[in-house]
Amino acid sequence: MASFFQFWSAARDKSEKTQCRTKPFCTMHFTLRQEFPYPLETVIAAREHRYDYIDNQPSLKSQELLGVERTGVIVTTRRRFKFGDGLPDIVKKMVPAGMLEMIDTNTFNTETFESAFTMRSEYMPDKVTIAATCPYTAVDKNATAREYKVEVTVNVPLIGNTVAKAIAQSYKEGLIKDHEILLTACEKLTQK
Repeated sequence: MASFFQFWSAARDKSEKTQCRTKPFCTMHFTLRQEFPYPLETVIAAREHRYDYIDNQPSLKSQELLGVERTGVIVTTRRRFKFGDGLPDIVKKMVPAGMLEMIDTNTFNTETFESAFTMRSEYMPDKVTIAATCPYTAVDKNATAREYKVEVTVNVPLIGNTVAKAIAQSYKEGLIKDHEILLTACEKLTQK
């Protein structure tokens, strides 16, 4: 009888450890600061007009603009994104394709120059979420900075950590591309 109890206790402990290792929620955080050698007003104007040049920006073609709504000083933009390029093939087979199609709801305050957004999987909104804040600030009269604080949460058992890392990396790369796009847009605005 004692051996059965020892076996049962060991099995229970093992199960609890496995649950701890395979918790479905995995959250990744990162911060990204980017600077622009342009005044704040130029960067904000470029931010508003970057979609005007979408045909010349292949990285924006994977996004679908769903709508823009203005309410007082708040501009709300909705876009559809598709993630997955950074995922290993074996993981892609385990994750439904629609789960990595995300709807981005971004609110931008035109007085404080603060952006906040939430991205959720349209297919399974409780499985993948990206949330961030990003204030734009004047460093001096000819320089601007923005600083993203991003949180990626994935609720997928066993592979959540891998998916969260891939999405975080893909999103960070997208922000770096967006910075390049904004720099180009700033340059075009100052040439007019």
